[in-house]
Amino acid sequence: MVGNHSFIRRSIASENTFFGFSAGTESSFEDSMAVGNSLDGFVINRATVQNCIARGNGRSGFLGGKSIFTYSSAESNSLHGFQLIDGELSDCSAIANTSNGIFILGEAIVKGAGCQLNGGHGIDLERGSITESFIAINAGHGIKSSLTCMVSDSTSINNLEYGINLGPNSMVNGCTVRVNNNNGIAVGAGSIVSSCTSTENGTHGILAGEKSLIKGCTVSSNNSIGIQFASECKVLYCTVSGSSIGAGGASSDHSILKGDTFIQNSIGLTVGNQCLVQGNNSSGNTSIGFVMSSDCMVKGNIGIENPTTGIEVQGSRNRIENNHIVGIGTGTGINGTLGCNNVYRGDYSESHLTDYNILSASCVVGEENKISFISSTNLDGESEWVNFL
Repeated sequence: MVGNHSFIRRSIASENTFFGFSAGTESSFEDSMAVGNSLDGFVINRATVQNCIARGNGRSGFLGGKSIFTYSSAESNSLHGFQLIDGELSDCSAIANTSNGIFILGEAIVKGAGCQLNGGHGIDLERGSITESFIAINAGHGIKSSLTCMVSDSTSINNLEYGINLGPNSMVNGCTVRVNNNNGIAVGAGSIVSSCTSTENGTHGILAGEKSLIKGCTVSSNNSIGIQFASECKVLYCTVSGSSIGAGGASSDHSILKGDTFIQNSIGLTVGNQCLVQGNNSSGNTSIGFVMSSDCMVKGNIGIENPTTGIEVQGSRNRIENNHIVGIGTGTGINGTLGCNNVYRGDYSESHLTDYNILSASCVVGEENKISFISSTNLDGESEWVNFL
């Protein structure tokens, strides 16, 4: 062991019974290597580490706190690659370590990391930021944070669990996640996911907690729901394809969806109660274009060639207005037989086996659905007055 404020350069510590290097606070390591030691490779505190390698040690490659690492690597260590309390890592790599590649308690800044083939998570930290990093083929999550974290301009692919899994009030921007065995991106309540691509993941493409914003994302070919969101979320200007449900969730009440495109899913979009669904395109899905519960505004949407139903209204007190629904000769354009007190105004529906089916046998007097415009068959017989309801 060396004392405080030491400077170690171009040194090798190999096959020691205990640690490779053990230094006091505020020491510096440069161009050094710890290989095959029985315990940890480097044991440090408030140190700076540059161009160093920790390989094949019996516990973690680097163990310490509040240290700064640049251009250093941890490979094939029997615990974590980097095991830290707080820290900064720039252009570091963690490869084939038995547990996590980078494991940080506290707050960290990670930039330009490469974490592959680790037996646990690629990067596991409590809070902080991760940028410009490449994470792949780890046996846990690619990136995991239990608290608030920002991940930007990073790639996480082919991990056994989630690509990116973050806590509440987190942010994911400009990231690519692909071929992860579970969810692509998962964030807690109050988070933002923007300009991300999530494809070919084993479960959901994006999973967001309540009061989150998902904007400008491309989500395709995920095995379950493309974008699953909780209550009070906003999903804006996203494109979702190739999933069982393009976007939706069992508890998606009070949410807003605008400017989204849902194509070639089984069901394009399904929402809960009191949602605003405006200016979206849900077309070419194999079953239903839009599904909503009660008290929703569904306005100015396009649904083309959804063979079962263009718009499926499963609740009451909805307003279905100025939507353009065109079929392929089968199914129903707009189906509202499951609810009462719905208003249909200015919608265009044609080329279905049944353009409209909105008269519910369950409604009592005073609860009937209100109809002001039917394209192919104008049920009220007053097409010139359609805009006055």
